[in-house]
Amino acid sequence: MPFMRLLVIVLCMTGLSPASRGQPRTYGDEGQWKITSYSVVIRKSQDADATLTVTQGGKTLYRMSNAALWLNPVSFFKTMAAGASYDEQKKPHGIGQDVLKLGRPTLVVQGFSGGAHCCFDVTILYLGDHFRAMPAIPLFDAESVKFLPAKGREELVMSTADFTFAYWEAPFSDSSAAPVELGFSTRVHHYLAEPDLMRAPLPSQAEMDAKRVAARAAQAELQSEGMDWVPRAVTQPILDLIYTGHLKEALGFLDDVWSRSPEARNRYWSHLTTCQLRLSQFWPVVAKLNGLKPEKPADNCLKRLE
Repeated sequence: MPFMRLLVIVLCMTGLSPASRGQPRTYGDEGQWKITSYSVVIRKSQDADATLTVTQGGKTLYRMSNAALWLNPVSFFKTMAAGASYDEQKKPHGIGQDVLKLGRPTLVVQGFSGGAHCCFDVTILYLGDHFRAMPAIPLFDAESVKFLPAKGREELVMSTADFTFAYWEAPFSDSSAAPVELGFSTRVHHYLAEPDLMRAPLPSQAEMDAKRVAARAAQAELQSEGMDWVPRAVTQPILDLIYTGHLKEALGFLDDVWSRSPEARNRYWSHLTTCQLRLSQFWPVVAKLNGLKPEKPADNCLKRLE
């Protein structure tokens, strides 16, 4: 059955975004919005990127461009009904409001560079007494973002995924992404990944046992079809453990479920811990979570192509 599995992979990889489904390049928001004393305009055309401009009193304060831009996509802030269309998920939400609970109107701008998979980013614009554009947060393939309330915090917390591991040890359709939580830092005035937000208790024994069963079954299925990559059912639980502060348990899980040679297992773990984790923009936080020094990637590490 190798051919059928590869066919499924190809179909999955070509259905990741509107651009890859043949939707015109001009999808995204377009229009003009008045927010207190600011004017926000998005213009686009078939032959050029979308451009967002912020002006105040006729003076241009900020400009950004991307293949597509969305303002405050409603799916970032609300749970969407099952079957909600792509356009419904991208509708602007609360334009002109303090959607992030920062005390002044804010805009969350999602950008997309175009292409089959990559790349998305998020830029937050603060439209208070003084205009501020927070540094863009690059997210690779992570189109899904959530802003949620968190205990003990006034500002909403940003939840997304780290796609540094896309294509690593597997084709894209069977790749894994690690969970990441970012909080607003009053010190630097933008969103940063935070260990206290990401730290979580270990899953229950029953949950881990179920993951072990799934990991062994996924490897057996791949091997029966002559495939030699590492399935998501192995890598995803490992990343979930590491990104919540449980490096030791992640290695234990790998030892429990690995079905190939010990040498292959050791290569996998070595590459994960000396290269792939360290290539992530969130590595310093992940290292701190697990009591490690944020050492640089090994010299032979290959960065993911965008």
